[in-house]
Amino acid sequence: MSSSPVFCKSPRVTVVGAGRVGRTLGQRIAEKNLADVVLLDIMEGMAEGLPLDLLEARGLELLT
Repeated sequence: MSSSPVFCKSPRVTVVGAGRVGRTLGQRIAEKNLADVVLLDIMEGMAEGLPLDLLEARGLELLT
């Protein structure tokens, strides 16, 4: 079985820490469509809930 490289269509950025700075950085990267954002945090549930909040707020950003 040969392994072939996997190429992503868009760049991916991992933000370690979903606190105030990490969430703002992730939000700005996503808003400008610079890359897909992966959030990691040591607090359980933080990295799962925050992207949902950012997705819901994105609709508001598009209206302004």
